[in-house]
Amino acid sequence: MMKQVVLFEDAWLKKFYPIAMTRHIAQIRWGILTIQQKWEKWGYDVSLRSDRKHVHEANPLTSLYLNARWCPSLSLTENLPSLSLGNGWMKDGIAVACRSERVDWSDVQWSPLPEGILSSCLEQLSDLFMMAKEQILADGQYFSSQLPQGQANQFIGDTDALKIARTAKVNGCFLNTSEGPIIIDEGAEVMEGSMIRGPFYLGKGATLKMGTKVYGPTVIGDHCKVGGEVSNSVILGYSNKAHDGFIGNAIIGEWCNLGADTNCSNLKNNYSEVKQYSYWHEREVGTGLTFCGLVMGDHSKCGINTMFNTGTVVGVGANVYGGGFLPKHIPSFYWGDAHHGETYDLKKCLDTIAIVKSRRKLELSENERQMLTDLHVAYAYHG
Repeated sequence: MMKQVVLFEDAWLKKFYPIAMTRHIAQIRWGILTIQQKWEKWGYDVSLRSDRKHVHEANPLTSLYLNARWCPSLSLTENLPSLSLGNGWMKDGIAVACRSERVDWSDVQWSPLPEGILSSCLEQLSDLFMMAKEQILADGQYFSSQLPQGQANQFIGDTDALKIARTAKVNGCFLNTSEGPIIIDEGAEVMEGSMIRGPFYLGKGATLKMGTKVYGPTVIGDHCKVGGEVSNSVILGYSNKAHDGFIGNAIIGEWCNLGADTNCSNLKNNYSEVKQYSYWHEREVGTGLTFCGLVMGDHSKCGINTMFNTGTVVGVGANVYGGGFLPKHIPSFYWGDAHHGETYDLKKCLDTIAIVKSRRKLELSENERQMLTDLHVAYAYHG
């Protein structure tokens, strides 16, 4: 019988904005898979719970709730059956799991998470690239080792760490698995002259353009087109960085487009700690990182020759262009350059998104329209 679980969002939600603005925490790609997909691979029937109406699913007939920021592990899944109805576990004041037949969990008696339970937990947005290697290694078990079918490839490292789908195309490339696997999914293509150091994952139907340089750990999601130089970054899916330019220690949402020769700093000249805008604190805060690049929410775009400073955060639905470094925090639905901006008209924004999605034979759903409308009301730039 399929095990059922509800993954819920907790009070830390805004720490993962702008990426979590448009999706449930469990639907964020961490490594190759989303957190929801990781639980499904462990044999769970997953439903999602959120106080946000556009990412809410009806609760199933199950009493087991798990924090959506926690990944499955052997020690966690082995201990879950011991969690009885009306009981829950907390760690550092945060609910991890509980069994309850009440929506408000008013019947739950909380106790500390038992010692010995070890599980990866998404604690800050930068974990998506900082912990990418361990997540790629964990998710890589679901792919079988296979050499590329293409021609004139050069291999360095263990060829058993090459996991290339039969429908993928890889020709005339340098593939180095010394530091981790290289996984190329169904229908993806790595064009001639590309150089890849693992750990690396290229999603279904995605493309690395000719001469692309990739330093792992890096994850590029489904149906992306990527060129230039990429280092220790995550691109969730359906986004393009198709030309020369550099991103490093970056997180790029879905349906984004980075114009030709876009460059993103990931290191300050004085090597000091990078500060970054936090939606949780509503101001810039220290990240604890020396290397920290661009974070860009879904549906945002930038023109050719755009320059992003170290630790820049771009919201959802922004459109930026022009010379000079842009502000380090670019609000959602900002339209402008480094010197002047205005509110991106909602109708024009939605029309563009619909056109972009139609190019991939997808539609902008009514739920997405309403979600973006609500985000425009709540977060749009107003000068």
